[in-house]
Amino acid sequence: MQALGTEPFWSFEIAGQRLSYTSPEQPSPILIEAQITAVGKHGDGGLLYAGQMQGRPIGLTIRAGQCSDGMSDTVYPYKATFTWGDDAALEGCARER
Repeated sequence: MQALGTEPFWSFEIAGQRLSYTSPEQPSPILIEAQITAVGKHGDGGLLYAGQMQGRPIGLTIRAGQCSDGMSDTVYPYKATFTWGDDAALEGCARER
C-alpha cells in the first residue's frame, strides 16, 4: 500500500508492519517498524500505524473513502492522515500497490 500527501509532499510505502517514509527533503527512505491498531467502533475507522521516526512518534491512519490528492485527476480509494510529533496532522490519500 502507498499513502501520500501534498503541500507538503510526503509518502509512505506500507508492507505489513514496516513503513518506508520519503519526502522531497528526505529522498532516502527512512524505515519504521510500526504497531498496527484498528481504530473506530469495531475497527471500522481504519488502521493506525504507530511508530517512531527520528526520535519522534508518528501515526499514519488509513481509512476507506474516496480521496483526491488535489493535484491530479486521480481518485484514491482510501484517505490517509499523517502525524509526526506535535506537528499538525497532514491529510492525504492511499491506494493498494
